[in-house]
Amino acid sequence: MRQLILVGCFTIALVIVAGLQESGAKEAYSPAIAAELRKSETIDAGLKRYDASTKSCRKLGFDSLWYGKGRRLFDQKCKVCHTRSNNVGATFLHTESRPRKGWNRVFNTRFPKCAKSGAWKITADEQLLIHDYLYRYAANTYSPYVEK
Repeated sequence: MRQLILVGCFTIALVIVAGLQESGAKEAYSPAIAAELRKSETIDAGLKRYDASTKSCRKLGFDSLWYGKGRRLFDQKCKVCHTRSNNVGATFLHTESRPRKGWNRVFNTRFPKCAKSGAWKITADEQLLIHDYLYRYAANTYSPYVEK
């Protein structure tokens, strides 16, 4: 029973943190909650990806999770144009629009028209965070039928 209560409290804390981060609060969470959130990423703590732009192997961390900076940047920088009902001719995008190799192609070769034309106004650091987030949640990365 005690474990169930702790899990429930932690879930509530996650929802509160996500809400604070969405509202733009400067200090979204206390150091204690931040430590607990970082512990929660141990589910796939060994997840890494090779980044061709920096020629290094990046460990996907806190910012690549669904409540991290990568998702918020994707919403702010990419989803502005890449919605279902856009008037700029951009294709609809979401995290599972491409598999991991597809997202690597987008970021490593600047494949889409918006990247080649200069309409893609993101810094190198923002690009890394968005790429980490999309790589983590790309198509065919999760199946409820496969045991780990």
